[in-house]
Amino acid sequence: MERCNQLYRFKSLAMICAAVYFSSVHCAVFAIIEVPACPEGVAQASIKLENIPSGWTPYIARPLYLHAAAPIDGPPERRGQLADYEERQSKHATTYIYKFEGAYPEGKWLQCSYGEYGQVTLSRRIDDRIQKCELTYRSGAKAGQKDINIQCN
Repeated sequence: MERCNQLYRFKSLAMICAAVYFSSVHCAVFAIIEVPACPEGVAQASIKLENIPSGWTPYIARPLYLHAAAPIDGPPERRGQLADYEERQSKHATTYIYKFEGAYPEGKWLQCSYGEYGQVTLSRRIDDRIQKCELTYRSGAKAGQKDINIQCN
């Protein structure tokens, strides 16, 4: 009976060691670097129209919803869109995979586009250590809106 208990304890210890080993390897190999999520939308109160022709009254009917996102080369005024990406489609989602190769002297940025034609963008610099980003698009709750999951490492 004592031998069975020793064997059971040995197997348990081996399983715990294996779990710790594989979880630490997994974390080291697949470490995800924190990337900010795109805000879901731009509120009506944030949208300002200036220099309206005399006699006209502006009205913003609804917020602009998130429609697209992508990593870019440098700040948004550079318009450094990355053209090299891989696309994977499934029944309910499309994933775009961007690999960062070469130098990015002005940094790597995430650009979030709002409105069905990208009328407004919000951009933010992301960690220079990032080598790859996967952006998975799904239809959002509102017309033209996208739910975008961003994972980078």
